[in-house]
Amino acid sequence: MKTYSLSKVYSEARCGNGINFNHESCKAHVNAVPIDFFGKVVLDVACGHENPFFSERLREAKYVIGLDGNGEEVQKNSMIHERHVGDIHAMPLADNSVDMVVSVDTIEHSVEPDLFLKECHRVLRSGGQAVFATPNLLGYKNAFAKVSGKRLFDFVWRVFHSRQLDYDTCYRCNTARAFNRKAQQAGLRVVEIRYVPEISWFLAKFPLAFTIAHAYNRAVVAIGLENLLGYMVVKVVKM
Repeated sequence: MKTYSLSKVYSEARCGNGINFNHESCKAHVNAVPIDFFGKVVLDVACGHENPFFSERLREAKYVIGLDGNGEEVQKNSMIHERHVGDIHAMPLADNSVDMVVSVDTIEHSVEPDLFLKECHRVLRSGGQAVFATPNLLGYKNAFAKVSGKRLFDFVWRVFHSRQLDYDTCYRCNTARAFNRKAQQAGLRVVEIRYVPEISWFLAKFPLAFTIAHAYNRAVVAIGLENLLGYMVVKVVKM
C-alpha cells in the first residue's frame, strides 16, 4: 500500500484536499481486508445514498439489499436492488436471507449493539459473514469524544460543519475486547480485526495538525501499537 511523505501530506492539507486525501487513504486500508462479495446476496446496513468504502466492490455481488432509517437517502442509492427503511435493531428481512452483511459507521451509534449483532446473526445464512467498519474507541479522537460527551461533540460539529448529528454516538462496541464478547454472545465469531490509520476530518483545516496526526499514526504502527489507531474493520462469521 502506497505511503506518502509527510511533506506530501502537509501539501494536500494546505491545498484544501485533506478530507479527500484522508478518505482515499482510509478506503484503501479498509478494502485491504479480504472480503468476497462475488455472487453473494449482501445486506448494506445504514446504506445511505452510497457506501463510502465498498461501493465499487458491491458491484461484484449478485444482489444488494439496502437498509437505512432515512427513506430519501435509500432512494438515492444506485448500488442497491432492494430498498428497506427500518431500524437496525429490528431489520425487516427474513431469517437466513443474506450471505453477507456490511456495516460502515453504524454500530458506534447503536444504543443496543447486542441487539444489532443478534439481528445480523438472524438474517445471515449459516456460515455467512458480516463486516463492520467503525471507529476504534482506543484512538485518541474517539476517546476524547466519548469522555467529553455529546454537548461538546455537538459544539465541535456546529463550528466545523455548521450542523450537528441527529443521532448519538455511544461507542458501546468499539474495542476489540467488547466486540469479541458481544459477537460471541450473538452467535458470531470474530475472524479478523484490522486497524486503520484514520485521521479526524476536523484536522484537515489545519495542515500542521493534520501532518502531526499522520506522523503519530506511523509512529504507533512502527512500535506495534496498531490498536491505538482511530478506526477498525471487524470481520465475523455466523457460527
